[in-house]
Amino acid sequence: MLKSVRRFVVAAAFASMGAVASANSAPILVDPWQSSGNGTILNDNFGTVPNLDLLYSGKGGFGAGPNTSRLFVWANWGTLDHVSYTDAPVTDVFIRPDAGWLDGVSLHSIDIGSYFGAAEGGEVRVYNSDYSSLLFQRTYSLGSTPLTISPQISSLDGLRLQISSAHGLVAIDNILVEGGAVFSTAVPEPATWAVVILGFGCVGAAMRHRRQRFAAQAV
Repeated sequence: MLKSVRRFVVAAAFASMGAVASANSAPILVDPWQSSGNGTILNDNFGTVPNLDLLYSGKGGFGAGPNTSRLFVWANWGTLDHVSYTDAPVTDVFIRPDAGWLDGVSLHSIDIGSYFGAAEGGEVRVYNSDYSSLLFQRTYSLGSTPLTISPQISSLDGLRLQISSAHGLVAIDNILVEGGAVFSTAVPEPATWAVVILGFGCVGAAMRHRRQRFAAQAV
């Protein structure tokens, strides 16, 4: 009995953490570019991404601080074409589910490059929707070759992609996203905790029952 309950708890936890993509979902490559020319403000929700919204802004620093600017588009960054950049210290892209979409969102990868191969460094972070949990973190150093970063993270309520640059010479391109949770979540969702807590309660009850039975047999 106890072993069966333990197996149930483990299986339920992994099933909840390792979410499966919706049958109607597929990775979409978002190329943040508009035909209106260099320096155009990148509008929210640019690109057709089923079941997702993408909101673009610049921030003064990592985390949940206020937006300080918008993102702009540029045709050629030397190492990448048709990119998005900001004059703020941190680029922020909020990837969130459309209203009523319950299967979550996933961030597969993103390309970053420095302006015509200039030496540049910084950090990439991915938070949950309200910045309360840091799900992914990586420092980078750029030169003449652009870099593909692959967080491979899912969340039910949205992801916050943030990229800092030391001199403001870094742009982003080719954001590969998906409507649906297809990767194991780095931080369990509330429903996962509920299943795990319930399972631990069942394990505790089974252990108490076994101790009482052994005590009765010993009398």
